[in-house]
Amino acid sequence: PCPTGERAVLMAAAALRGVGHHVVNITLPEELGGWEASRLYIGLMAADGNMNSMVQGLEGERLHPMYKSLKAIGDLPNILRPVIRLLLGLLGENRKRNMLSMARNGGLTVREYWELVANIDAFRASWVELLCKGGYDVLLLPGPALPALLHGQSKDLNQCVSYTYLLNLLGWPAGICPVTEVREDEQSYPLDRLPSCQRDSIARKCALTMESSAG
Repeated sequence: PCPTGERAVLMAAAALRGVGHHVVNITLPEELGGWEASRLYIGLMAADGNMNSMVQGLEGERLHPMYKSLKAIGDLPNILRPVIRLLLGLLGENRKRNMLSMARNGGLTVREYWELVANIDAFRASWVELLCKGGYDVLLLPGPALPALLHGQSKDLNQCVSYTYLLNLLGWPAGICPVTEVREDEQSYPLDRLPSCQRDSIARKCALTMESSAG
């Protein structure tokens, strides 16, 4: 998350400790982490291919321009996808490469879909096992990774709500509370704090979003 989001989680943890709750940090195994949650969630949301359910639901109405880039990704010919994924990887666009690999023109086959559903069931069971073994009652994590976006930015920054991918994928109840505001010294998104696999064009757009975001 942005510096403000990280500070907000630490503030919430301190407040909970202050009233007697036991709060601990946990390190997730790779198979329960954000990359896997994104793979499963986006795979499920894009399973029908070409944004078919959304387009059909419009009943002939024009698709909003904000969705044009997602529709273009969905409509890419499958024969081109491996080449584009390779190029994105060479350019350091790992998140875009992974997103492209989670969908296909024409949608998943029945077998692929049920395999995805089985993987999601296993993912959920592993999360339940993790919490039960650790005796955890609640997960504390950021909401969006950025402050409120300007109009039009969400089409390029849908990954900033990836924390909610996890909660929607698990199907668990969740709530969000305002904790703080962006401070003057937090109007940045330092790329050197990110893993190398996330220092991409998305991160650079996040940095632009943080400019003049105080308050």
